[in-house]
Amino acid sequence: MKKFDTEYISNKKADIEEIKEIIKNLFTENSEEWISIIDTSKKNPNYIQVHSDIGILDDLKPVVKFIKSNLNYEANAIDELDFYIIEYRKYEHKKNFKHYRAFFDKSETIISYLEKYLNDEEIDAEKWIDVTSEFTE
Repeated sequence: MKKFDTEYISNKKADIEEIKEIIKNLFTENSEEWISIIDTSKKNPNYIQVHSDIGILDDLKPVVKFIKSNLNYEANAIDELDFYIIEYRKYEHKKNFKHYRAFFDKSETIISYLEKYLNDEEIDAEKWIDVTSEFTE
């Protein structure tokens, strides 16, 4: 079973319609700042999460590089547009994992990745930034 946590909600059964609503409203006043979805069945230790504030990151250079090369925006778009941060942790074995991060400006893109996770479909994170070292050092 998949469950989700947000800034204000804890351990709630994942419902795609409710999750879509949270994502679409992530940048509005009094909204959630993040959502994290996990599989409680233990068969799938991978998880996925979305944040609304790129300001939580220490280094914005990878953000600029990603949005320029993958979204075709100029660097100043970071100051002008809202970007979702999506992170995906994929376990290869119980202790070995890869942690990926990407940035998108459309809720539909984010929702498509969340739906894949909820449906146990493979998430192609090949073009995402591998940030595993942030969690293993």
